Amino acid sequence: MTIAGWPCWPAIRALTGVLADMVTSELDSDPAQNPYLKNVLVFALTTRALAGDWLDQTQLSRLHLELFDQFSPQDTALPYSVMFNPDLFDENRDELLAAYWPEGDTRKLHQLPPDRVLFFSWLAGRDAFDDAQALTPYLDRFLPDETHAPAARALVLRYGAGLSTDQLVAWGLDALALLIPAPQTRPKPNRTGANLLDKKPYQALQAGLHRYAPALAGRRKLRVAICLSGQLRGYEAALETWRAEFLRSIEPVFFIHSWEGIGRSDAQPFRYVLPFEGARFCDAYREVALSLGYEAMQARHPSLYAALGAGNRTDAEALKALYGTPHIVLEDDKGPKFDGFTAFRVRRMPSDSSWNTPTVLPDCMRS
Repeated sequence: MTIAGWPCWPAIRALTGVLADMVTSELDSDPAQNPYLKNVLVFALTTRALAGDWLDQTQLSRLHLELFDQFSPQDTALPYSVMFNPDLFDENRDELLAAYWPEGDTRKLHQLPPDRVLFFSWLAGRDAFDDAQALTPYLDRFLPDETHAPAARALVLRYGAGLSTDQLVAWGLDALALLIPAPQTRPKPNRTGANLLDKKPYQALQAGLHRYAPALAGRRKLRVAICLSGQLRGYEAALETWRAEFLRSIEPVFFIHSWEGIGRSDAQPFRYVLPFEGARFCDAYREVALSLGYEAMQARHPSLYAALGAGNRTDAEALKALYGTPHIVLEDDKGPKFDGFTAFRVRRMPSDSSWNTPTVLPDCMRS
């Protein structure tokens, strides 16, 4: 469904028109004199598809490229969410890629710091480096500066096969030495059995045997660590898909660092997806809730909303039973530890805190 087909589209469109007038006056201001211009620009980029010709799209594109260097990671959380809704955000993505990473040309991309390179690699769905040989001179310019270390670790894990331990130590990334495949020191054996390993038909045959007739494969299943972090919404359905697709072919060991709140959407009527079955019921619910107000609906139906709230949380024992693993850490996103955190920062926190603790990965491997 396109955005014009959303149930709340007329109301959204009317409100956007009012906001567009306010935003336009801010965008016309002098960047040197307006400390809030960047924030207004982020809002305008997030809503540009809704505003349409109510905003000067040429001016918006110009400011987008002029001020992008000032965007923080938090600023990029919404305007480029193409994986959730390309109708709203693909123009923002295409503008940045045309300016910083036209197809086949990484020269300007490689002038950016590691966190930006990661961002663009996600945005484009392309590889930012061909191999470790291309990655090495790039990281030499930014490491061992600790500010760039978290993003650099991700780049090394993605493109660093063959890097020496000495090189990782020089960059301050020696904790990754256990995870990076060592350089090949011996020529590839010239034997028929070894050569078969690179043949697609042979690989397909082995994959089929492991999936549908593991006993005939004649070898023990590969033991694989699967690390889960972030919000768990949809995790039960996802696990069923994994079981059907690939878990039967391996011996999985799960490591989970997540939230007690799993991140399902609540029943606020403006949401595109509601936690109810049936399109007609959702339409009727949305109409009544918009008329009465969400707080009035909660007061009128406390049991319903209490059940919805309870279904939005999990605990370590339930996850242990589901995934068959003791390796579980759950954080309470409502606890005092996270008071004052933005929603964006809270969502990132489990993966960030694990990633930035050097002992976590080796400990997981020793388990």
